[in-house]
Amino acid sequence: MTKENIVVQQEQGCTNAVSQQVCVEAVVTITPSVTPGTPMVSCVGLPAVGTTCAELGFTPSTTVPGSCTTSFAQVLCVTMPLTFNADVVATPGAVGCGPAFNQPNCPISTACTFSKGYFANNEAVTNALIASNGGSIVLGQGTSGLSLTATSANAKNILLGNAPIPPTPPDSPLRGQYQALYAQLLAARLNQLNGADCTFAQNTISGANNFLATSPAGGKTGAPAFTSALDGFNLGDAAGCPGSCEE
Repeated sequence: MTKENIVVQQEQGCTNAVSQQVCVEAVVTITPSVTPGTPMVSCVGLPAVGTTCAELGFTPSTTVPGSCTTSFAQVLCVTMPLTFNADVVATPGAVGCGPAFNQPNCPISTACTFSKGYFANNEAVTNALIASNGGSIVLGQGTSGLSLTATSANAKNILLGNAPIPPTPPDSPLRGQYQALYAQLLAARLNQLNGADCTFAQNTISGANNFLATSPAGGKTGAPAFTSALDGFNLGDAAGCPGSCEE
């Protein structure tokens, strides 16, 4: 018995747009033509009696039988539309094989957002997104101020509100505010890497990064405003931004 192939239904993949410039030439040849219509013959006045054509001012024909040849020139203006297009054929290329995992480990490509709690509880998804960004996500700007670099090793603690570098001293009243900001900022960056983005998120994330980068060792006021805005984005409540995947 011949073993039949089994077709497995695949979930939706990802589609990215690519482009390439191509130059197309068109060679246009115009061949003019002249098509005579039906001649119309009419008499001019009455027949002349006792005279010749030469006497009436006409030049005698030199051909036998007589005929008259005259050239008429007409300028033509030719307008034509040219439509340039291309047929595109996409041929599969080489396949690169990466590491295999014994559990789901692919980022969920969506246009909706997840909360910081989702990313904290789904480490495989979180770590895959961090890996897609080169293995780290900078919260702030480099090492300036109270900037923090999130990796797969510390991401869960950050998302749970236990970032490793809160403002000093440890009893600072701003400690909790910064911990909350780190958590929401990391979740927002993970949502961006997962395909959910909007102008509001971009501006808020940029502002939060600048706030952290310019923070002194003891912290400064203002973190809750960024935390609240980022929380709204991560929960899918920000106007003009993607909704929540968890609803």
